[in-house]
Amino acid sequence: MSSSSQPSTADSDLEVVGVIPAAGRGTRLQPLQCSKEIVPVGQVIDSRTGVARPKVAVEYLLEKFRHAGITRTVIVLRDGKWDIPAYLQEGCDVGLSLAYVVIPARSARRTRSTARMPSWPPIEWPLGSPISSLSRKTHLPA
Repeated sequence: MSSSSQPSTADSDLEVVGVIPAAGRGTRLQPLQCSKEIVPVGQVIDSRTGVARPKVAVEYLLEKFRHAGITRTVIVLRDGKWDIPAYLQEGCDVGLSLAYVVIPARSARRTRSTARMPSWPPIEWPLGSPISSLSRKTHLPA
């Protein structure tokens, strides 16, 4: 975006694509049975079945992206965090188109912010953290 409060004409032509760094190990939260991004932290009524289901941490951020008009999001993973794409799949359940970029586990820390992104036209990349997107009113399970 430009430095002024009003976006320039060129800026308004850019597509905004969300980026979620999810390559970390979550060692401070261990022991967990899954990646920290898909830890259940609430409930939501499933739009297809009408039945309550767990709402995972990353869904709060994806919801904020969707409300901001973002339609595509890239989730940066390290090798071995396959439970995230297995759970979120292509993003149909969260109303977004999701893509995954996998970086080698041994280099996840040093390449976290420089991973190669898909080759798309000029876009803006808002960066979000699944854990920081939880509101203060969100109650984590005991």
